[in-house]
Amino acid sequence: PGGLDSILIVFCNLAYVRVIRALGDVAAAAHGVAIQIEALAYMPGGAFAIAASTMTGQYLGAEDPKRATRSALVACAAACALMVAAGAVFLFTADELVAFFLGDERAAGPEAAQILRLMACFMAPLAIAMVLAGALRGAGDTRWPLLFTVIGFGAVRIPLAIYLAYESFTLPVVGVTIAGAGLGVYGAWCGAVSDITVRCLLMIGRFWQGGWRRVEV
Repeated sequence: PGGLDSILIVFCNLAYVRVIRALGDVAAAAHGVAIQIEALAYMPGGAFAIAASTMTGQYLGAEDPKRATRSALVACAAACALMVAAGAVFLFTADELVAFFLGDERAAGPEAAQILRLMACFMAPLAIAMVLAGALRGAGDTRWPLLFTVIGFGAVRIPLAIYLAYESFTLPVVGVTIAGAGLGVYGAWCGAVSDITVRCLLMIGRFWQGGWRRVEV
C-alpha cells in the first residue's frame, strides 16, 4: 500500500497540474515558480517524515508505543517550527523571491507571489500531514494514509481546484455546464490548501485514535 500511495499521489498531481495548465501559460508559470520556492520548505519537512517513520517503526518493534508516540510528536514539532519559519519568510518576501526565480519573465510574478503568500499560511498543516503520514507508514498502518490521499485529492483538491479556478466547466457524462468562481491559478491553489487542511485533520484523528500502535506487520 505504501508504494500504491506514492503512485496515486503522482497520478493525482498530474491531474491537478492538468487543471492548472488549462488556465494558460502565465498560470502554469506562476504555479511552477511557486512550487520551486515551496520546495525549500517542503523538502526538510519530508526529511522529518522519514525520521518519524523510522523512529516509530523502531520503537513499536521494541514494544515501546509511548516512545513511538513521543518520537512522532517531536518530529511534528520540529517540522512545524522549521516550515512555519520558512512560511514567514515566504509571506514577507514573496515579491523578492518570485522576482529572483522568474528572472526576466515577470508576467507571472503577481500571481506567483499571491500563491506563495497563500501557501505560507498553511505550512503548519502541511508539516503535520507529512510527518504523521510518515509515522503511520512506519507503524505499518499504510491503508489510512492511502485513504486520506484519495479523499484529499479526489474529493477535495481537484474538484475545488476546477470550481474555484474556472469561469465555468462541464461535468463529464451528464454534460451539464456549471459556473465556477473564476479565480484562476490562485483558486486552484485554494483547492490545494483545502486538501492539505483536510488531510492534516484526518491524520491527527487517526494518530490520536491510536489504532496504528496495534497494527501487526
